[in-house]
Amino acid sequence: MRTTVNLDNDLVDKIHELASSQRTSFKKVLNETIRSGLSGKSVAHRDFQVKAKPMGIRPSVNLDKALFLAGELEDIELLRKIELRK
Repeated sequence: MRTTVNLDNDLVDKIHELASSQRTSFKKVLNETIRSGLSGKSVAHRDFQVKAKPMGIRPSVNLDKALFLAGELEDIELLRKIELRK
């Protein structure tokens, strides 16, 4: 059946790109796109899963002094900010 439809330019461009990449006609891509949209079926996607890996702790890092080091870094930053005000 023939009919006249006004398509937005961006849609026309996308359909032309698909037709070119699939090496098929504009008409075929348009019909398939409309058909899949009307069927309501969506493409099944697998859930993305992140695989955790144990990182461990470097032997050179002493966690007993972590709070002390954090305090030292904070003090250094405060001194730097005070120096900037002068």
